[in-house]
Amino acid sequence: MSFSDISPTWAKRFEECAGKLPKPMSLTWIRWYFELKRASKCIVGEAYNYSSSYIHNCGECDEIGWRFMLYFSLHLNSKLKDNQQRFVTHWNLEHV
Repeated sequence: MSFSDISPTWAKRFEECAGKLPKPMSLTWIRWYFELKRASKCIVGEAYNYSSSYIHNCGECDEIGWRFMLYFSLHLNSKLKDNQQRFVTHWNLEHV
């Protein structure tokens, strides 16, 4: 499965940004930050059908979700892409 299969809403958002993250503290950046901070709304939560159950059920998914928020808040686009690939690989190995 691809990232767009696993988390289609977030994949579309990143695609629409054409590889650039929203400017820090812009309205889009703030909205995305708070969604990434909420386990059920973040990238991993979307993959779990907007549930935060992964926090207790999969340590690797929990770590990946935390890293998405961290890298986004620090505006580290390359790290976000690396984490995205880590998530896709993990998902396909453990959850498909």
